[in-house]
Amino acid sequence: MDTPSYQKLEQRFRNVNYESNESQSNDDIYDLNPHSIYNIPEPPTEEDPLTKEKNDNCCNCKCSKGGFGVICCCFFILSVAITAALILQIKYGENIPQGQTNHGAVATDYTNCSQIGTKILRKGGNSIDAAIAATICMTVVAPHKTGLGGGGYMMIYNQRGQETPLIVDFVKNTVDGQFLKANTRIPAILKALELQQSLQGKLSWHELIEPSILLARNGFIVSREFANEISKHTDYEKKFDSVHGGETFTRLNFSKTLELIAQHGADVIYNGSLSKEITEKIGNDEGLLQDLANYKPQVYTANKMTLFQHSIFYPPNANLLELSLRDLNKLHLQKDNASTIEAQIQVADTLINANLISQDLSISQRKYTGVVAIDWQGTYVSIVTGLNKPLNVSLLMDSGFFLDTVDDFDELMSLTPILFHDNVPICGLSGSFNSDDPIVTGQILYNFLARELNLSDSIEYPRYYLLPNGVTIESDQNFAIDPAVTSHLNVINSSQVNGNSLLKSINMIIERRNTISSHSDSRGEGLASRF
Repeated sequence: MDTPSYQKLEQRFRNVNYESNESQSNDDIYDLNPHSIYNIPEPPTEEDPLTKEKNDNCCNCKCSKGGFGVICCCFFILSVAITAALILQIKYGENIPQGQTNHGAVATDYTNCSQIGTKILRKGGNSIDAAIAATICMTVVAPHKTGLGGGGYMMIYNQRGQETPLIVDFVKNTVDGQFLKANTRIPAILKALELQQSLQGKLSWHELIEPSILLARNGFIVSREFANEISKHTDYEKKFDSVHGGETFTRLNFSKTLELIAQHGADVIYNGSLSKEITEKIGNDEGLLQDLANYKPQVYTANKMTLFQHSIFYPPNANLLELSLRDLNKLHLQKDNASTIEAQIQVADTLINANLISQDLSISQRKYTGVVAIDWQGTYVSIVTGLNKPLNVSLLMDSGFFLDTVDDFDELMSLTPILFHDNVPICGLSGSFNSDDPIVTGQILYNFLARELNLSDSIEYPRYYLLPNGVTIESDQNFAIDPAVTSHLNVINSSQVNGNSLLKSINMIIERRNTISSHSDSRGEGLASRF
């Protein structure tokens, strides 16, 4: 498939029409007391102040492609939009974009980061701004699974325009040149985020970084996952004090680095005051400085296929995922039989068999985290970032972040942003999430689109994973895979690895009938934030 030139895609980015608005006071966005914001997740809930999941009626009229149903639905949506706009105008005054009903959502693995994202939206930013601010936040609170030294993907899609989503790839060309010889990744995340913010963002770069500066300087509450990962890395504990879940943790060196980045932009890393520190960490070759200064992420359009009567979009390099979804589609599951035991076993067999061909199947050291945001214009932004080998103390910068090691295979290539939508105008369904595992992606899409479980249940439902020594299955006190399915999977080959230890977190946002629902996976300990 021919991909558009970078210049054409850049022009397409610039042509997106975001209306300007006045910024509100900074006071509310920087109120980041970690003890008041951080929450240990309760049992799964949508927790959506706008839109609890409803039935398929819209003002008691079916939304369809024509006729009285559309008229009824449109009048209902218009009435709700006008009422909501008036209420929000009274509450937020000039901060609401003119002519828009101000609402949105951000879902991450850490409550502070989700709330930072929605506060950016309240301040007048769009989903690009919100997702970037939340991703920077995640580099502060979760250095065990992401950081400025890592890589990843961004997917951007406007549900109203329904153009093919764009992919920003900051993985594939990050282990090149002299960095390849040093088995080290070019620290790519910041360059990709700044590029898209300059093309589509509404707020200033400094406004997006400032909340994370305060969080790093004043401290945040350590998650259980972060504490557990630190305990596994004895080199880290030898160099630093032990980290315990629930404690307040500061990253003062990193806060100073973020201050430089907020003031001077990403160039402080790629062609500025921090460049020399990065290259000297891995070698003295002048080519390292040149590779760093010349780095640019790749931009191209997403691939598309149909699954369960929905269009699914994903990066072109996601070959195993594409194979898995094509095989799922051949099952021809219908709504009335999608949840039967036979169907669940068929789906499990299909996903596992499709991925058995992988030659690099291994228990990965890779860690990742996903951020998803949507704004009042229906623009989804999905950012998935990670580290190939996290918490490598030998590559810990004085600036407070880790560089990333890449040996024979770059495991971040499996990171995958996903977007789906149906073909119903106005009242149709669309959604976005991200993953690092085609089998997990297949299970999420099967649960939500075929079985029609609600959003929370689709994400929280126990999963099975394919490992080198067999299949492992999660156990959960609130949910259970049917014993017949479990028995079938165990017959295939049961792994001794505890499935609950894998912690593959999925954060997801959907929009349907002009309403938003979102959910952060309890495996990641975060909560989504909506307004």
